[in-house]
Amino acid sequence: MLGVPLLAAALTMGGAAEGVSLGNVTVSSDTDWVEATYEIENLTVTNGATLTIAGGSTVNVAGATTITGSGRILLQGKNTSGQVEGQWLGVGVTINSTDVQVDAGSAISADAQGYLGGFGPGSGGSDAALHGGSGGGYGGVGGRAGDDFNAGGAAYGDAFAPVDLGSGGGPTSATAGRGGEQLHSM
Repeated sequence: MLGVPLLAAALTMGGAAEGVSLGNVTVSSDTDWVEATYEIENLTVTNGATLTIAGGSTVNVAGATTITGSGRILLQGKNTSGQVEGQWLGVGVTINSTDVQVDAGSAISADAQGYLGGFGPGSGGSDAALHGGSGGGYGGVGGRAGDDFNAGGAAYGDAFAPVDLGSGGGPTSATAGRGGEQLHSM
């Protein structure tokens, strides 16, 4: 098993990595993984630790992925603050695992890791903070603003087979909410 300090040092050197092959990995303290493709035998996140995985990464786990003891995996988004060469190219994290166990009090989360508020192909409506901003869309139209003035963001993608990031809400005098990231299991 590769110890967390050595693993953390290997993964934070010089940005994105081509491919990282590891054996059995246990994360028991907060750890950040850079964008890369990871090949792992078994992955365990425990002891209240958060494993944060950079957007654009792929994690291939040959055996079991276990999140226990209030552990958490946070899947980040990439290209969430605008278009890239004129296109919306936001991307999340892909985890392929033959067996996934998430115990009570533990989580795999992509909350608020989609497009930033006011961004995305279905970003929520706004009128320069005069009225409330509306919700961003994805597989359906986003929710209308609380004052029912601004329409929700446009629908795009498939609610039953998500492959894109969720759009951010419409800005108001307060910061607009971020969109979500897709999570699906097979």
